[in-house]
Amino acid sequence: MRKIGAEKEVQDFQVTDSTRLFSAEHDEIRRGMTTDVYFVKTKEILEKQGHGATEVTAEVFARRGGVAAGIEEVRRLLVDEDVEVHSVPEGQPFDAKEVLMRIRGPY
Repeated sequence: MRKIGAEKEVQDFQVTDSTRLFSAEHDEIRRGMTTDVYFVKTKEILEKQGHGATEVTAEVFARRGGVAAGIEEVRRLLVDEDVEVHSVPEGQPFDAKEVLMRIRGPY
């Protein structure tokens, strides 16, 4: 499985009418096809500047309170990655802007 590594790959990606607005397939998510393009741009910049292995911490939060869902899916997506993941348990209520997950590892 090859992951997205450059902004041009995102720009060249074609969505067809038959797949538009439907949930992404597992492989598309794993490859990074559903990520925000600024993550890809940042990775390219870091690599060009010789900082491709820079360790970072990302925090995931919601603007409004709710109940944590999808935690286990995210953990499964990251299981083979060189990252450390800390999160609230699935089903736990949370407040607005409360950190739900911290992911630490190379950008």
